[in-house]
Amino acid sequence: MDGPTLLPGSPWHAFTLEQRPDLWDKANELSFDVWPEYNMHGNQTGAYFGELRQRFARFQVLICDQETGEVVGRGRSIPLRWDGTLADLPAGIDAAGLRAVTEEAAPTAVSALAAEVARDRQGQGLSGLVIQAMAAAARAAGLGPLIAPVRPNWKDRYPITRLTVTPPGSGLTASRSTRGCGCTPGSAPPSCAPSPGRWRSSRRSPTGRSGPGCCSPSPARSRSPAAWLR
Repeated sequence: MDGPTLLPGSPWHAFTLEQRPDLWDKANELSFDVWPEYNMHGNQTGAYFGELRQRFARFQVLICDQETGEVVGRGRSIPLRWDGTLADLPAGIDAAGLRAVTEEAAPTAVSALAAEVARDRQGQGLSGLVIQAMAAAARAAGLGPLIAPVRPNWKDRYPITRLTVTPPGSGLTASRSTRGCGCTPGSAPPSCAPSPGRWRSSRRSPTGRSGPGCCSPSPARSRSPAAWLR
């Protein structure tokens, strides 16, 4: 893989799942630890996350500690068709994933699905490295750009609240954009929609936890709707 830029002496090493399939189960353990319960119950996520290992191994990236071999970060992404316009962006992560696994058209871009960093390694700049590695995997496949659906970082605390906010006096509804949050007419559908019944009956924590990596904007943007980043 034409990997991310690592400074001399960097303690990290980047692989794709295609290169190191033996690390995937360890990476799954990391995933279960960092995501809030809300994210474990999407109605449609299994349809595309379940395809990543077998069909899209070259787009799954793993960041390891060079000294210990421990998996400290993971990026999951999926190739899809996108014509480069705002109008053709999927409505959110589910729409992106389903487009990738159901459409027969050749992919032109790659959508990030998750950027995960081990809890005890957060705050060390690894989330940026995960995103670099996903972009490098996209380039190595001759695809681009890497785009990413971003959810509010407190969405797990308000799982059935609609992801919509209207700028005062604008007459517009904040919606999705290729560069952060943009304002376009209409409303933004939920990026990932679990069944409220399943969420309420299965959650273990009354407050939930904030998700890691590129899927969680800063707290200052926590009221923004789902956005697309490029």
